[in-house]
Formats: sequence, C-alpha cells, structure tokens
Amino acid sequence: MGNAVVRNRIKRVVREYFRLRQCDFELPLDIVVVPKRNLEAKQLTLAVAIEEFTPVLTRIREKMANS
Repeated sequence: MGNAVVRNRIKRVVREYFRLRQCDFELPLDIVVVPKRNLEAKQLTLAVAIEEFTPVLTRIREKMANS
C-alpha cells in the first residue's frame, strides 16, 4: 500500500475518525481496516473517511443492537 509515508497518512486519518467516533460504540470491539488498492492516499481526508466508514459502522451498530 505504498511507502511508509503513505501508510502512515492512512493510519492517521483512520485513527482520527475512530477517535472522534469512539463514543458511538458501547461494547469492546476490534475493527480491522484494509485499505483499497486503488486508494489515493493524497486524496484521503477525514471527510472521505467519514463518507466511507459511517454507513458501514451504522450497520454494525444496528446488528449489535439487535443481537
């Protein structure tokens, strides 16, 4: 997924997203994030992360609530 600079940028953005959304999860939960191969790290922003992760995490929360 690119050199260290690219990988670290992706990690920083993903960590910031989850730091801001940590109150949305009540249970201990491990989440593994695998970036898409065609991801342009230069274009990755917090806004893009919010757009991509929020629908998926909403479905996870709903499944957790129904269990």
